[in-house]
Amino acid sequence: MPGGKLVIIELLLDERGCGGGLCDLHLLTVTGGRERTHSDFNNLLVQAGFEPAQVQPTPALPQLLITHPS
Repeated sequence: MPGGKLVIIELLLDERGCGGGLCDLHLLTVTGGRERTHSDFNNLLVQAGFEPAQVQPTPALPQLLITHPS
């Protein structure tokens, strides 16, 4: 949709360091999934035809990743 936005609500892993590592391990063992960094999400978004996302912090742990189609 022209002018549309995609908003993703997600916990982001630290680009450096181990913050969120236990959650990542839990997702991997229980569901086969994993947590991602901002860079990981941007790589997926660009491959899917979107612009790199801007991160907007929230008062809670999840953050908003806001993007739009390329």
